[in-house]
Amino acid sequence: MLTIQDSDDELWLDLVEVLSEREICDMVLCLYPDSQPHDFPEPFIPSRAPESLERVVEYPGGDEPVCSGRVRVSAELLDSLRLCTGEFEDWGDSLLLYPPRERRWIAAFIPHRRIALVRDERLQDFLNAAGIEASSG
Repeated sequence: MLTIQDSDDELWLDLVEVLSEREICDMVLCLYPDSQPHDFPEPFIPSRAPESLERVVEYPGGDEPVCSGRVRVSAELLDSLRLCTGEFEDWGDSLLLYPPRERRWIAAFIPHRRIALVRDERLQDFLNAAGIEASSG
């Protein structure tokens, strides 16, 4: 597992851009467990039929974060989310990237901890070359 810690509000956007250049990704936004469906920012909408997707944050008592349906990562999506970078820490529990039709995440962003995780350690040199300092462990 690779770990990326940075105080830059746009770390998660930079990482999504770099990873989505390598492969097609779907994005899922998870809000805090006490959030309401109307709390999702555009273009995310609550999942009507939640998939059993792997999550990155667990809560005591088994509470589950409220998650969106999948949204395909595109340049248009990233442009629209760029406007929200400063607010992400306030409303987002986690932002996860999944390969299409897969249930295990490939990257996870936890804004309140200012940390990103990348599952595949073989991507360390690729991320470092893109200016994203990733460490294993």
